[in-house]
Amino acid sequence: MNAKTNLIVLVGGGLLVANVLYDSTFTGLRQNAKTGQLSAGDVNTSPVHMVIVGLLTLIALSMIADASPSGANAILVALLALWVLWLISYNAGKANNAQA
Repeated sequence: MNAKTNLIVLVGGGLLVANVLYDSTFTGLRQNAKTGQLSAGDVNTSPVHMVIVGLLTLIALSMIADASPSGANAILVALLALWVLWLISYNAGKANNAQA
């Protein structure tokens, strides 16, 4: 793996972690994990499937980035754009919660 591929894995992995830690989709899952009531039923949910698909996509993107330097540049730009969109969505959600 080259340095740009490692950067892609860090940026993409950070985006996945940020979603799990701060997105409202995972509120119930986080609450059950904190209280120790996490069950097999919680694992077989759509949000967990979303994380699994995200991890598989990140693995595929890292393999593409390792094979093609120009592909790595395009993937990095796309991941940075996704970070910007996530931050916009996160800040809009915080503003909506503050008004309620």
